Amino acid sequence: MKRNGTIDFFKFIFAIIVVFHHMDIFKITAKCGFIAVEFYFLVSGYLLMKKADKTRLSNDETIFSNNLQMIKHKYLGLFPFLLLSIIVSIWFWFFNNDVSVRGGVFYLIHCLTDLFPLQFLGFNGVCPIGVGWYLSVLLFVSFVFYPILLKYKDKYVLYFAPIITLLTLGYICYTSGSICVNAEWNGYVFLGMLRGIGVMNLGFICYCLTEKLKKKDFSVLKNSLLTFVECFGYLSAVLYAFFYEIYDSTSFYILALLAVSVIISFSNKSYLQKVFNPKICSFLGGWSFSIYITHFYITRKVDVWFWESSVIQKFVICWIIILIVSLYVHIIGTMISKLISRKQVKKQIKL
Repeated sequence: MKRNGTIDFFKFIFAIIVVFHHMDIFKITAKCGFIAVEFYFLVSGYLLMKKADKTRLSNDETIFSNNLQMIKHKYLGLFPFLLLSIIVSIWFWFFNNDVSVRGGVFYLIHCLTDLFPLQFLGFNGVCPIGVGWYLSVLLFVSFVFYPILLKYKDKYVLYFAPIITLLTLGYICYTSGSICVNAEWNGYVFLGMLRGIGVMNLGFICYCLTEKLKKKDFSVLKNSLLTFVECFGYLSAVLYAFFYEIYDSTSFYILALLAVSVIISFSNKSYLQKVFNPKICSFLGGWSFSIYITHFYITRKVDVWFWESSVIQKFVICWIIILIVSLYVHIIGTMISKLISRKQVKKQIKL
């Protein structure tokens, strides 16, 4: 699949914003950095819909078997990075701590809810990477909605996706006032699950609107206007993350702006894509995931280990460690992922 330089670049930018969001202990933070997760949900929904739209089932293949293959492929793509991040996190959590053998075994067993993201299905456990809830929601929503998209693409996106988006996000807005929810339980489901369902369904809609936009022929002026709107949406989200300090309904308006920007970015109508080098942005986009899954435990431990240091010193040390550890996880994880992919290809050839 051809990479989109603009999307990859902002994957990296929003990963940095997530790190700043969790640096509240250093008092240098992006208070509304949670909005970065909406970008990831939007892009994930878009790509899931794209896969469903491009998939053509063979004669001996069912929707069920194709869905299992999709979720297996998606999880195996995440697995090496998750495993490496959890291994590193164990060292960070246990280093310089007196932990009994029993306590260590207990910790390792309960790490399984992060390795096999099950937190938002109600399975409690230790969450060493700290942000695994997003992956839990992503995999669940993908598994549930992908077969529906395969069978009822147009009908679902035209009718049901808008309704589900409005109902889920409207419910969150009414009950919480802001889209910044994850582990809150409403008696039936975590609000973070509803958040993922709503925003990924919005991503499905984004895909269909993008396909319509691709078919249009615009003048230089109109393409320039689209580029301006795209930049405005992303810039609004970044400024909102760093400078807005109230959790309120403004987050839903920022989500709408992000959705418009994502549509324009994928439509290839914007001139912004010419600014970003595809190879560099592809690397940054891939690295962003490792930054996302390694930063949380590092920020917590740096604050403890360097408690005598100033806020600025902690901040610099924290970023150095995050970049080194995440780069290690990204490089090794990519190598393992490629080996897994090659083995899968060889199995398919044999079959």
